Amino acid sequence: MSFAKPFNLKFNQYRKSTSTWGAPFPNPADFNFNYRKLLDSVPDGKGLAQNRIKDHTIAIVGGGIAGLTAARELLRCGYTKITIYEAGTEYGGRHTTFTTHPPSEAKQEVFKEFTPIENGAMRFPPFLTQPGGGIEDGASILSYYIKAFSLRGQGFPNPGSQYADTGIFFNNGWLDGTVLEQTTAIWAKTDTEPPNPELKRVYGKWQAFAHKIIDVVNQEYVQESWPEFWKHIVSNYWEKTFRDVVLDTAKTYDPTKPGDFGGAGMTQEESNIFYLIGGGDGSWGAFYNLSFLYAYRTFVHGFGSDLFLLQGRFDDQKQYNPGPYGWGPSIYDSLDQDMGSAASYLGSHSLDTCMLFMPIPTVTTASGKVYSNKSFYDFMKLSPSDPDIDIRYYSRTVITDIDEGPPIDNRLDTVYVAGKHLKDGSTFSQTVYSAILTVPTWLYGTDIKVGILDRDEGTRSTKWPDELQTYFSRAHWEPCCKIWVELKEAYWENAENKIPQVLTTDTFVHDMYAFYSDVGTAKQRPMLLISYTWWRDANKLQSIPDDEIIKVCLDELDRVLMTSANIRQKLSDHVVSDHVDLHATPNFQIKQKVWRWENKRYFRGAARLYDQREWCDTQLPMAYNQEYSSSSNIYFAGESYEVDAGWTEPAFRSAIDAVLHLAKNEAATFNVPDFDFARDYPQYDINWHPGDPII
Repeated sequence: MSFAKPFNLKFNQYRKSTSTWGAPFPNPADFNFNYRKLLDSVPDGKGLAQNRIKDHTIAIVGGGIAGLTAARELLRCGYTKITIYEAGTEYGGRHTTFTTHPPSEAKQEVFKEFTPIENGAMRFPPFLTQPGGGIEDGASILSYYIKAFSLRGQGFPNPGSQYADTGIFFNNGWLDGTVLEQTTAIWAKTDTEPPNPELKRVYGKWQAFAHKIIDVVNQEYVQESWPEFWKHIVSNYWEKTFRDVVLDTAKTYDPTKPGDFGGAGMTQEESNIFYLIGGGDGSWGAFYNLSFLYAYRTFVHGFGSDLFLLQGRFDDQKQYNPGPYGWGPSIYDSLDQDMGSAASYLGSHSLDTCMLFMPIPTVTTASGKVYSNKSFYDFMKLSPSDPDIDIRYYSRTVITDIDEGPPIDNRLDTVYVAGKHLKDGSTFSQTVYSAILTVPTWLYGTDIKVGILDRDEGTRSTKWPDELQTYFSRAHWEPCCKIWVELKEAYWENAENKIPQVLTTDTFVHDMYAFYSDVGTAKQRPMLLISYTWWRDANKLQSIPDDEIIKVCLDELDRVLMTSANIRQKLSDHVVSDHVDLHATPNFQIKQKVWRWENKRYFRGAARLYDQREWCDTQLPMAYNQEYSSSSNIYFAGESYEVDAGWTEPAFRSAIDAVLHLAKNEAATFNVPDFDFARDYPQYDINWHPGDPII
């Protein structure tokens, strides 16, 4: 698959690192390490490390992609006593894929129609290291697993992308002083610039600003001195909001003032337009009052480039290729509870499905016993009869307490977890050697009591510092609302149609995306995301009931399109309206769906974001494994503890980080040739604050 186009990095900006384990550019800003190379370098039949402690027990709190990735990689390392606790009915966390037309139950047949409806992660960056590469070739951990699990993707129709014509509607259709009637500007997918002078000027200023930064960063990032240069960038921008930098004066970059790139130099009017069209992945207006560093990390370090829709597991002929348990009988957890009716291997959820059900070629336990071609789920089924194996997965199970545990097996440092099974309200507790926590930070102190905070008067906690809990209590979780409807046909392929496939507006619906998957045995059913909103824009819709909001949004889109003299057609004419199932079970036939992340009991938001001046707060959770895990035996993994909010890659990276630190702390033997943890794995400079000297 080839990607190219306006908001992507230019050809000469893909660079290899000059250090052995440094990541190529683009890759995330805060921690320059080549995780893809590390995983590719694991010898066949082995894991990242080899466990030497026979009875090492591990609790993983959360069955999302971070928890499942950590569980699979630990199992590959020979840790065979792992329990996953998941509060929800479904595994996968924020990978929440629904499909329009599932196959017949209990049959692994190739089914005729589907399109993934992604209520969570929807657009994935592969971090390509050269233009024209396939998504499996990217420098991301995601690309590693796509290749390992034989998954496929297709380019996502972002605003201004090569995959779709984009309509732009603002000021109620009065785009600028040159138009004589209300209009939706059409940015054709074949055009490299927006369609009118006002939009071109805004787009040009943003491109000049963005690539001024990228032209410098792509050279600095691949050097061993990157951590110091990154500190210069942080010092210049950590106190600014995204809005500040959009409006700040543009300047020529002066190398004697490293990391100071000035601003985008927009006027207030231009800023209002940029609020609408964003940087190529929809409106960024909801993030205007957040830290500029969030936007910087996104558009400079690859999160906005080469974005694709994950289709699922398909073969080279694009035929559906489910793995074990695919669309078979129901799958059950360790309490014999249904885990989600079937393993679909579709959409973003296919990543989680593969983590659970795709076989691991070889697992060698601490006692030397070897198992071949068994998945995490297969090991679950072995647990009752094999004394070397204790693999469990509990759904509908919440953790209520985390504390220091009593000594077990002559080991003084343990972790105590307690909770309840929601099915019958029964309580339980477990004392383990290690615990990996992946839950949203707002759960600590509300749903989960953290006993580790308790300590003797006058001493400082070496396991759960006060400032960590303070930050968790006030961390910023973004509301997000997605509203889906099914289409009768791909209207944008009809020669008589004038409605664009993608539409971005300054009305309350904001962003609209229409698409269908290009795999399968027949043309897929197209879906329409009629409104995709974040934060304040999502809050505008909060009080409108689910059974009304679809009509409200469709009426508004019809108004926009009928107001526009160059369109005068109704979107609602193309929408399937004979069936409404707003709260259907995943993997069940869906025609219309509303999804609000802030209303989900164990999520309470779609992504953890941060304001300006919160540099120290954001660094502490990321550095926790480095600074505190050796004394607490607790590890953090998941997007909740990272700064690249709303993406899957940081969940992968933190999961691997947790596995590496656990292996290091337990003196496991690392298996990767030429990799020495102490020498090669970077460290956060936890003592540096913006404004401190940069050495």
